[in-house]
Amino acid sequence: MEKFLYEGAVIWFLLLSTLCVVMAFLFAPLMRTNKTTLPIAGLGMAVIAGLYISKGHPELADKQDSLKAQYYYSEGLLSQSVSAYQDLITLYPENTALKAEFDKVLLDLSKISKEELQIIQTVAELKQRLYRENSSNAKEWRLLANSQMQLGAYDDALVSYQRMITLAPDNETYADEFARAVNFIEAQSQAQDMSPEDQQAMIDNMVSGLSARLRENGGTAQEWQRLIKARQVRGEDALLSEELEIMKKQHEDRPDMIEQILGGG
Repeated sequence: MEKFLYEGAVIWFLLLSTLCVVMAFLFAPLMRTNKTTLPIAGLGMAVIAGLYISKGHPELADKQDSLKAQYYYSEGLLSQSVSAYQDLITLYPENTALKAEFDKVLLDLSKISKEELQIIQTVAELKQRLYRENSSNAKEWRLLANSQMQLGAYDDALVSYQRMITLAPDNETYADEFARAVNFIEAQSQAQDMSPEDQQAMIDNMVSGLSARLRENGGTAQEWQRLIKARQVRGEDALLSEELEIMKKQHEDRPDMIEQILGGG
């Protein structure tokens, strides 16, 4: 959002600077002989700017609205992005570049399931709210960090974890969770340079380690969801059934937790 506002401010600054130069050039001869010329030039510049604004400054609005749509999409605010693009298409139906940009967004979104789209949108709205309110609630930052990990937004997750740790520096559970997240992200980074065989071996070890820890000590809803998804992707139905029974027994007094894990929420 800061980038969007910054670019809008730059556009306005360049516009007004250009008007100043033009007015100074036009009135330069008079300024040397008439003391009232400078105020008149300023008034003229204000009138020109006012007329431009009253006409809706279409090319500036077009640029800023496009930036807004792009910003929404980059932040995961998908419904807002689609709505902004639709408004732009209605205003500028002949803009082929804008249509091509919107078509690419729609193509990207078509590859994501409805459930995943909802998760992305929900996480984006949570992030927007926490930053807007400068939240001091460590639990909310933890929820955001875990959700960003689930979406693979690792850089954002690390920032959220840092905010969580800053707000709750003595919470050992939070510190341990942060350390595991850092180790996981580092492993993911290292995997990019590994052979397919080494990558598979590392994934096997990570899934086995996650399974062993959850079976023995339990874990967060997001961790159980990661394990369930891993078992489903790998086709390990027998292990999945066994671990689901363990999870349900661990949380037999927490039906809401079981529902959250199984529902993916």
